[in-house]
Amino acid sequence: MRSFFRKFVILAKIYWTEQNSRRDLLRVLGVIALTVLNVYLSTLFNEWKNAFYTALQNYNYDQVVQEMYWFCKLAIAAIIVSMYAFYLQQIVALNWRRHLTDVFIGDWLEGNRYYLLGLDKEQSDNPDQRIGEDIRIFIEKTLKFTIGVLNALLTFVLFVNILWTLSGVIPITIGGFHFNLHGYIVWIAIFYSVAGTCVTHLLGYRLNAMNYAQQRFEADFRYAMMRLKEYAESIALYQGVIREKTVLMQRLTRLLENFEHIILKERQITALKSGYFQMASIFPVLVAVPLYMKNTINLGGLMQSASAFTRVTGSLSYFVLLYTEFAEWQSVVGRMYDFRTHIYKLDHVLKNENQIFATEKESIAVSDFVLRRPDLQVLFTAEKILFKKGVNTLITGENGVGKSTFLKAIAGIWPFYTGTIRRPPDGKILFLSQKPYLPLGTLLECISYPFADADAQTVAGYLEYFDMGYLTDKLDKTADWQQILSLGEQQKISIIRACLAEPEWLVMDEATANMDSLSVQKAYSYLTERLSTTIISVGHTGAIKKYHAACVHIENGVCRSTP
Repeated sequence: MRSFFRKFVILAKIYWTEQNSRRDLLRVLGVIALTVLNVYLSTLFNEWKNAFYTALQNYNYDQVVQEMYWFCKLAIAAIIVSMYAFYLQQIVALNWRRHLTDVFIGDWLEGNRYYLLGLDKEQSDNPDQRIGEDIRIFIEKTLKFTIGVLNALLTFVLFVNILWTLSGVIPITIGGFHFNLHGYIVWIAIFYSVAGTCVTHLLGYRLNAMNYAQQRFEADFRYAMMRLKEYAESIALYQGVIREKTVLMQRLTRLLENFEHIILKERQITALKSGYFQMASIFPVLVAVPLYMKNTINLGGLMQSASAFTRVTGSLSYFVLLYTEFAEWQSVVGRMYDFRTHIYKLDHVLKNENQIFATEKESIAVSDFVLRRPDLQVLFTAEKILFKKGVNTLITGENGVGKSTFLKAIAGIWPFYTGTIRRPPDGKILFLSQKPYLPLGTLLECISYPFADADAQTVAGYLEYFDMGYLTDKLDKTADWQQILSLGEQQKISIIRACLAEPEWLVMDEATANMDSLSVQKAYSYLTERLSTTIISVGHTGAIKKYHAACVHIENGVCRSTP
């Protein structure tokens, strides 16, 4: 529990130490005030029960009617208080979620952490779930339990005094020893609640770990289905549906097996809670019957004491009533804390010996360079590599030697290296991957990504130039273009992006590998001759070698310039 509350405080401070949380702090104080008022109203309802049932016992019709009027007034007041307490609580939840989501998204995206998470074998799973779902649950449960605990505490303080007064004194004889027990119903209520809480915890303490695992299994299952959708074409061509179904069923089996354990555990807790609260409906009457039989209290006092007993046991049994939700709250806090801790741990990867300097020099220079995999295994070393402006350079080598990874290091998204890289600032250099990314939106928005929307007429001209004029009338159409266009068409779109950006340097990781030879020629010709762009390309074949005047070759763990 100490660990849980430490993690909870760290997460809560993200918002409640900010200046813009002051208005919500006032709203929380308003909710607290309304909660106090609501508990006070419940004491008035408790007193009303005494007066109402006493009037019934005395056959006092006028008093019964008067008490019904009083009940209506109390009910209206309780409705208004509950309504505004709910409203203020939801406004706080809305603002809190907006801020917390913004912070988590910012931390996730900062410094390419979102990219590094995919490289880390010990990555925190499913950032989308942590941000999209767990933040909502965390805030809802936090507000619910905070206000609930306050309500339970106030209820106990107010009603234990009422119950103590109604209990009076009862003589007890044990082994010949006589003594008077004051407030005996209070002691029975405390014993009843503590016993129920202890048994509930013994039955359900493993629910926290089960819920934590369940969220991971659910996310893994969803991720497998998303992969199936993303690579539907390749899977269909491979006829791999049987294999994919096996993977899906394996993940579904893990999910359902864990869920079955949760069901069995919650069945035990539900049985306990049902018996506990069934007994609580009659038990308070039974414990107050001795006073009623001795004519110490009348029917109204009996009903009032039963109501007060229920309130006291209910406040002390708050943990029993919401045990499964409390376990879920614990698991959510643990997942969010682990996610946030993990993305901050990625910073030590970024703060290694590598250095990237943005310079205005007419070259890209790499010196004393050692490129590594995420497990720190060396890919290759390079004493000094120089890419000169105006000289197109081709990077070659066998598969797996680190050509693409080399470009990622130059781009600044691959931190696993030592050495120095000097390159132009981001505004003057553009990187194209082999598989372009086409966001959801209109075709015009896809082509101009990630920049502002380009002029439709200019884009149409480029489409005609690269023999894709048939897409001109679809520029304003919204669709999943990643699924509609072929890989060759997508690569042409990435080249058009480069033409729109007009960079001084263009680094391409096999970005024309799926384009026809005429389109490749047009791309290199336009970029080099019309835009004066210096191109660095990765390629396996000699088909694009003629468009480059220099070559960098990687072989046997060494990268060097070759004629």
